[in-house]
Amino acid sequence: MDPKFRTTFGRSHSTQKAKIVITCFLLFPLLLSNCLQGNGKKEGGLFFLPSGFTVVEQSGGSNNPPSVLAPTPPPSVGSIAYSSASTIYLSGQSGAVEFADVLWSSSKNAFYELRSGSTDCTNGTIETSGAISASTSVTSRIHAVAGVVALNLGDNDVRICLKSPDGSSLWDSHTVRAVRDDTAPSVSFTPAAGSYGSSVPSVTISCSDTGNSGCHKTAFRSGGTAASIANDGTAASGNTIYSSAISLTNNTTTDLSAIAVDKAGNVGSAVSATYVVSVGNPTITIVSLSKSVIKGSASSVLKWKSDIAGNYSIRLGGTDCSSGTSLTTGSVAANTDTDYTVLGSDLSSGSNDVRICVTTAGSNVGNNSASITRDDAGPQIIAVSPALSPNTTAYALSTGQRTFSITFNEDMDTTSSPNPKHIDQTTSPEPEINWIGGSGTWSSDKRTYTLDLKSKLPEWHKFYLKYTSASFTDVAGNVMVTSPTVAVTSGAFRLDYGTANDTSVLLPSGTRQTTCSDSTGTTISCAGTGQDAEISALPFGLIAPGTLPGYPSDVVTLDTRNLRYWKTCLSDYEWSAGTCVKICPMDQFWNGTACVADAGNPYKTFNRSVEDCSGLNNRNSGNGYAGKKTWRVPTLAEYYTILEFGGTVGNETIPETFFPGLLRNNYQRYWTSTNAITISSSNRYTRTPSIDALSNGPINYSGISSLQSWGAWSISVFGGVTQPNNKLKDVSWTGGGGSNYNFTSMCVAE
Repeated sequence: MDPKFRTTFGRSHSTQKAKIVITCFLLFPLLLSNCLQGNGKKEGGLFFLPSGFTVVEQSGGSNNPPSVLAPTPPPSVGSIAYSSASTIYLSGQSGAVEFADVLWSSSKNAFYELRSGSTDCTNGTIETSGAISASTSVTSRIHAVAGVVALNLGDNDVRICLKSPDGSSLWDSHTVRAVRDDTAPSVSFTPAAGSYGSSVPSVTISCSDTGNSGCHKTAFRSGGTAASIANDGTAASGNTIYSSAISLTNNTTTDLSAIAVDKAGNVGSAVSATYVVSVGNPTITIVSLSKSVIKGSASSVLKWKSDIAGNYSIRLGGTDCSSGTSLTTGSVAANTDTDYTVLGSDLSSGSNDVRICVTTAGSNVGNNSASITRDDAGPQIIAVSPALSPNTTAYALSTGQRTFSITFNEDMDTTSSPNPKHIDQTTSPEPEINWIGGSGTWSSDKRTYTLDLKSKLPEWHKFYLKYTSASFTDVAGNVMVTSPTVAVTSGAFRLDYGTANDTSVLLPSGTRQTTCSDSTGTTISCAGTGQDAEISALPFGLIAPGTLPGYPSDVVTLDTRNLRYWKTCLSDYEWSAGTCVKICPMDQFWNGTACVADAGNPYKTFNRSVEDCSGLNNRNSGNGYAGKKTWRVPTLAEYYTILEFGGTVGNETIPETFFPGLLRNNYQRYWTSTNAITISSSNRYTRTPSIDALSNGPINYSGISSLQSWGAWSISVFGGVTQPNNKLKDVSWTGGGGSNYNFTSMCVAE
């Protein structure tokens, strides 16, 4: 082989060698067929090479086959794959969208340029450039004003130019439309803000953008707060993106606010509009009237509201909103309570109509009225129960008469529930018995007031109930005045009464007496005497101290034969470790919070004893001590059911077993609620051993003022029933031996 050929061949790339071998292989059949033509003569035929092949002449005239070279293909180029919006919107205003990032990639390794203000890839301003890798996402940022040069207002062409890696050849380009808009949009409402009285409008919100980007989103809200929206079109909390007309509600005031943002992120200013919708006549509601009846010097508060806003007037009298006398005018919001004070001095005596008239923005009128009565006359008592006459009724009440009623001629102010003074009128000065447990209630018709003393009255008790006239006023506030039934004197009136003896049937109990005696005290045989010692089988009714369900701290001694509940301890004592002990030191009592001064305590007068027993009815939040609300001083007959005469010590008449800790160390006396009656007043206050002849009746009802009960019976722990004593004293008069005896009281309930 020719050396020149070998050299040339040897320098060929291995790929080129392979191509030549393959080419020769493909040409061999053609060469063979060419050689077979022309009857075996070399020059007898022609061989045509395919187009594009070149025969390389061999030097030296070699007869070897010529070398064939492969064609050179055109060079390959890269292309741009763009994946963002073809148009972007930017703004040069603060807070708007100043830049946008666009995404793209190249199919080959390349060099790129981002040009603004260009018509092709040879002009404009290069914003960014650099080498990129094939098929790798590229983010290019396009600025409105922060780039190399600011964009012009309006449309701008920003071009991505893709070049060969050495930058010598342009491969591809893509143009992005960048719109710069620095003008914020504005909004408007249709129909315009205002008052609507003929029909309920629906409100549309329109957005207008004089810049180049166009409106993006509109947000709105109600309630008086300005609307707000972000530059990306997101509504702020409490706002709603507007999409369709807003339906308003009748009889309301609606405050709307709207704001818009354009596509370049320019946020406009919030615009507000107020719509007062009042289609139809307003409905006026009387919410309340503090008093429907007032006197001329008083007033009443009229509270009202309208379901539609408007202007109002309040008129006195007349039949409509164009008649009567105008009292006041003003404006009112919908469904808002409004107070007006009606003066009694503006009213006429009797019934008056006060009318509220409201005129809406749509000139629709509604009205309503309230009736108020002016009353300047004081109420009068027309009936009393029990009746105050005749004396045979009023002064012969049962001791069980707990309730006392008075009836008035008109409706009364029932917010007052007065307790009267309970005056014992048979001693002088006439002392008050503070009936602590009593309370009063009104009837449903507001005309009858009933006082309930809660417990029985004393026997042979002459008293009166004294009220101040100012305690009772009618609904207009007028104080009660004298009537034919009851006279008002010096600002007060009184109801005079008296009681007879207690007619309750009590069963006797065994006294445990074992001997009998005659009138001189000499012991005799019991046979036929009928004395207690003869009747040994008579049962004893008391049981040991205990408590009732629900009241574990309130100890009582029960008389099972007569169903009487005795407070085991005195009113100033409490149960402790199986006996009764005084809560506070001598001369003090427990007021529920602390020990306070109380001279003489635990010894007390008759009246104070009644007060203390009555006070037990208020214990336990008004449920009464041990759940009983009839506590009182026992009658003389009730004491007889518990006395014993079988002891040997001399102070056991009230048995220690059932009343442990009871005062018994100095011949103490215990008040009964049985008054001693005399019809003479000559020496009722003396403290001598002699007393008037006593009588339990008949009472001289024709001379009721002569009935006296200066004293009350008492029980001695030493000997049982003893003589009456002055009710105003807590010690007895001096006895024959020169001794004084202290008084206190037990309490009983049914």
